[in-house]
Amino acid sequence: MNVFFILLKFCFSRKCLDYWPDHFICEVDKCTINSNISANCTVSPNFSCEGERSSMKTIPCIYCWQLPVSSLRCYFRDQCKPKPRPQPGSCSVLPNIVCLGTRTFGMQQYCKTASGYSWGLTIFLSLFFGGFGADRFYLGYIAFGFLKLLSLGGFGIWSMVDLILLCAGVLRPEDGSLFKEFASSY
Repeated sequence: MNVFFILLKFCFSRKCLDYWPDHFICEVDKCTINSNISANCTVSPNFSCEGERSSMKTIPCIYCWQLPVSSLRCYFRDQCKPKPRPQPGSCSVLPNIVCLGTRTFGMQQYCKTASGYSWGLTIFLSLFFGGFGADRFYLGYIAFGFLKLLSLGGFGIWSMVDLILLCAGVLRPEDGSLFKEFASSY
């Protein structure tokens, strides 16, 4: 029976310095951002391990919230409506990344959704039926659509302005979403 426990302990015992960086607590007094520093790092007391619990490690001086998105795992709401303000979410640093500060933190991101509006169709409507406000009706700007319809596109001037605004990316769907052709590039 003792052999079983010794074997079990041997299989599940782990050296303290073999833990991933997210199991260490590193103490740093001062550092220059984006430089490498030597820090005294100790395995968190929440983990059992064998051997020396602390050692000097060379780590980058960068706070977790400054890491690139490729080093993070972020969670935002699945369904969001495009708004002029960013949506709140939560990010955690990937286990093998070393950084300073809290490894889980809040982050905000603009909602990037496409609601099915086609940029190509909008250009077509603006070119051929812009004088009747078809492009504005299609994008959800009903009041501007009626204004263009009643003035026959501002005698062609508003039709040209809308075409320029569409090509420049200024005129978008009223709900704030992206055109479906551009949503995949985000």
